[in-house]
Amino acid sequence: MSQEEGKVPQGQATGTDEADIASGDSASAQVPEVVAPSVPSRAAMPARITIKFQPVGSAPPLRKGRRTLLAPSTKTLKDVLDYFNSLLQQGASSGDAPPSAILYTRHISPPLDATIGTLALTFGRTSSKGTSLTLRYSLTPAYG
Repeated sequence: MSQEEGKVPQGQATGTDEADIASGDSASAQVPEVVAPSVPSRAAMPARITIKFQPVGSAPPLRKGRRTLLAPSTKTLKDVLDYFNSLLQQGASSGDAPPSAILYTRHISPPLDATIGTLALTFGRTSSKGTSLTLRYSLTPAYG
């Protein structure tokens, strides 16, 4: 078969038209295959993640020793948020209402059921020292 025989002249039908697709005739209609995005495997996920906290806007900065946290990759963001809110309550004065922080990764607030390992693979950095994830925090909504 020469190259000219396999080509369809411009303006002619290829054998698959809208009627074939609408009727469900799978013999003549070719639907492109949809491939789902790959999910990181557990083997590629590090066991522990270093989480770095950065204040956003008028959020109070943490003391130097509390700016990082080493957490298992299986912990959820809700677990980290509960721990973080307890840090903020320790630093608040006794008459204030307990603060509640909002955590962000790269200007978005991920769902609370997301695991730290998945967030670190998506938004974190991997180096020879391990994997780190920077979480920005605010006491009021930030980034619009």
